[in-house]
Formats: sequence, C-alpha cells, structure tokens
Amino acid sequence: WILGLFLIWLVYLMPSDAIFENAANSITAFEREGNYPMLVEYDQTTKLDNFTDAWMLNIAANREAAIRATPLERAIQQYWTRPEGSGELNQTAIFQTYFSGKSQNNELIKYGRYWGGFVIPLRIAMLMLNYEEIRIYNGIFQALLMNALLFMVWRRLGWRHCAAVIVAWLALEPVVLIFSLQYSACYYLGFGGALYLVAAYGGKPKATPDPVFAFTLLGMLTSYLDFLTYPIFTLGFPLLMYVTGKEQDWKGKLRSLVLLSALWCLGYAGMWAGKLLVAWMAGYPDIARS
Repeated sequence: WILGLFLIWLVYLMPSDAIFENAANSITAFEREGNYPMLVEYDQTTKLDNFTDAWMLNIAANREAAIRATPLERAIQQYWTRPEGSGELNQTAIFQTYFSGKSQNNELIKYGRYWGGFVIPLRIAMLMLNYEEIRIYNGIFQALLMNALLFMVWRRLGWRHCAAVIVAWLALEPVVLIFSLQYSACYYLGFGGALYLVAAYGGKPKATPDPVFAFTLLGMLTSYLDFLTYPIFTLGFPLLMYVTGKEQDWKGKLRSLVLLSALWCLGYAGMWAGKLLVAWMAGYPDIARS
C-alpha cells in the first residue's frame, strides 16, 4: 500500500509542462473520433472507449491540480478538471475545452476512491508522446508480449495451447486493445501473468507448489492499475494457462482453481481497501465516505 502510494506520488513530482503540452497535442484525435468511435461501421465489437481515455489523460496531465494541490494530495485524490459550473460529464468535450485553453475558470473533481495507478506509465509516456503516439507504442508492446507468450506456450505446452491463446486474443478484439488505453492494463496483466506461469510451471512433470504469491500479486496489481474494465480476465486467463499446463489429476487442479481464485480475490479486495486506509492515515478520511 505504502509503495503504491509512493510510486504515484513520485510521478506527480515530475515536471508537468511537457506532459500538459503532449495532452494539448492530443486534442485533434478526440475532435476527430469523439467519445465512442467504431473502427468498423455498425460493428459494436470494434467500439473504442475514448470517453475513458480522455478522462485518464485528464487525471494524469491536468495542470490545475499541479497548481492547487500538493503531489501527495494529487496521488490520493486523483483530481480531474472541468470548466467551472458547467456540470459537463462528456469527457472528450471537457478534454478539448480545458487543454485548448478555452476555459479560464476550472474546478477540480476528486476521484480518489480508486488507486489510479495507470497514471504511472501514462505520465512517463506523456513526457515524450501524445495520445496517438502512445497508441502506436502500445500496439508494439502488445504484439511483443503476445509473440513472447506464443513462443513460450509452443515450447512448453505445444501448438494446441497456442491455438487456444490465439482464440482468446482474438475474442478480446486486439485492434481495440491497441487504440483504447483503458483496456490495456488488464491485457498486460493477463497475458504477462500467463507468460510468467507458463515459463515457470508449464509442462513440468513433477508436482510443484501452487504460485500463491503470483496470483495474490495479480489481484493487487489489477486493483491498482485497472480503471474498471475486465478485471476478471487477469484471474481467469492466467489460471487456465496454469492449470491446463500442469501435470496434475482433476482433484489437484480443482484445489488449485479454488485456492488461487481465492488468493486473487484477497489481493484485489485487500489492495482496494488499502487505498482507503492509506488515505485515512494521510489525513483524507473523505475518500472512505465517498
């Protein structure tokens, strides 16, 4: 918990000018695409979530919080900004108005009941990249991770498991995952967790202890980084890869399923509750009330 808060506080210590400038350079993408564009017309499965991406960029890059709040307060409260008194909730419209400088009077809105750990990679990336450039690098990193996973699965478990991984990947609409940053955290955790488990445990003939720490950590990181998308994927996919790749009878596999699922839930719930606790300890009890 303390480490999680410390890392977010650390990125809020970074200079904000370059980050704000790259956010301002991202306006054209939201102007062109709007809130929920579809990559293929009339195909709902290709719908992007620019609404939430604009919200995430607002939290990570707004200058208003840098002026009016300390880095620690920003790390706890996770402020976003909008034109004062507007009541506007359209995040892409808010983003365009604020980062274009058209709104001189702005208000800060708290969203501190979640960790918002996504600001760590986002603020680091926005030191050099705008939104559309981040999408390009996101696609490259996702492709590298998928190729590494397929290679490891092929070596340890065989081509049939590779086919199952590809089907799971296609079901997630990979192009949408590249363009919508909101969906990326669970992608990296789910497939990255599976890569580790296959490399460490896949195809081993002898019984080994279940990776209890790995699944607890996956639950914690999901709570920390995810912005309310598809968190159960970071449990289900790595767990299936682990159980199907381990030489074990059905009773042992059932025991692993129950134990590791419970530990993932424990890690997720414990990390979520930890945000309320550290906020209270730092003098912000209003987060628990919200």
